[in-house]
Amino acid sequence: MEREVRAARDDYERHLFLWCIDNYVPLKQFEPGGIHLSFYENLLVHPKEELRRLFAFLGEDFDARAYRNLERPSPLSRKEAPYKPSVGGWRRQIGGRRLERTVEILNLFGLDRLYGEGTMPDPSGAYALMGGE
Repeated sequence: MEREVRAARDDYERHLFLWCIDNYVPLKQFEPGGIHLSFYENLLVHPKEELRRLFAFLGEDFDARAYRNLERPSPLSRKEAPYKPSVGGWRRQIGGRRLERTVEILNLFGLDRLYGEGTMPDPSGAYALMGGE
């Protein structure tokens, strides 16, 4: 795998390898239930339900202030951003051969089980990595 990482062709691939490492390592370090898995896509599509799951995992009552905070842009967000966040927007932006290469790199880490053809992540792929399957 080190050879593939070192052979990254451009900044996009280097960033993708770093993303894979950042996500693969904790999945391999924890057992299912040891951490709460929260996905960006779920926060976009079902924010209230995702926050409820997080609060339940923490053993806390749901606090609606957390949900209201999601509606406010981050102080670090750019007002001139060219698009609003979406779950599949990145696929449209890269397309073609780069999308194929993305799937190849995800496959190296087993993360293609989590991020496959659909726009939403498949948590069972993450749990499989956590369980060593």
